[in-house]
Amino acid sequence: MFKKDRLGVLRDLNTRQQATIEELEKKVSSYCQLQGEYERLKLSEVKLEKVTFERDELEFELKRREMKGDFNPLNTKVLHLR
Repeated sequence: MFKKDRLGVLRDLNTRQQATIEELEKKVSSYCQLQGEYERLKLSEVKLEKVTFERDELEFELKRREMKGDFNPLNTKVLHLR
């Protein structure tokens, strides 16, 4: 009788441990997905900073040329591409 009770307790314990393992595996999987999203976000931020810096440099160059007299903004048409 004692062995049957012990066997039932062990099966119950095994079932709970299996459920805990599956839950932890799901958490690890979601963490890995979040880590990948974080890496992509960081890469996008770096690209954004680079493009913003290039845009600022180009705007500065346009203002410098305008002051220098290379072109007149009133007579110049600018195409905005998106």
